[in-house]
Amino acid sequence: MLLTVIGYGGLLLLARAAPVHLDSLTDALSFCALPLLQPFAYRPEMVVLLWPAMTAGALLALREALPKWPRFLLWAAVLLEALEPLTPGSQMQRFFQAAGVDCWATCLLAAGLLAAWLRSRRAEDPARASSRSFEVSAAPVAGPGG
Repeated sequence: MLLTVIGYGGLLLLARAAPVHLDSLTDALSFCALPLLQPFAYRPEMVVLLWPAMTAGALLALREALPKWPRFLLWAAVLLEALEPLTPGSQMQRFFQAAGVDCWATCLLAAGLLAAWLRSRRAEDPARASSRSFEVSAAPVAGPGG
């Protein structure tokens, strides 16, 4: 329960810090987080990953604009989800379900989208190149007496 609260709080902070031109990527991250933050995510509920999958496809189509690590994470998620239904035999399907392949693929997809989101934020504002300079709130801090 504590991890869910931390994950949801992080998602809210991420959405708050997102500029307007990254709305589709922020939405894709939000949809990716839905099955990850639920206590139980069944196979039919994975339909919420359609938007993140389309966003990942659009990002992968822009090969030169996407750095190596986000591209690797997105391709790993795509290959994992594409190969799972193609494996023959019910025992292998049960093994994939027991091993949580859907969860791992969703984690890879979310990590790839998050890396692309962070890269876009850093490209937009060079002052944010270091993680130490990231501010959650841009509100000025009032000094003593005012």
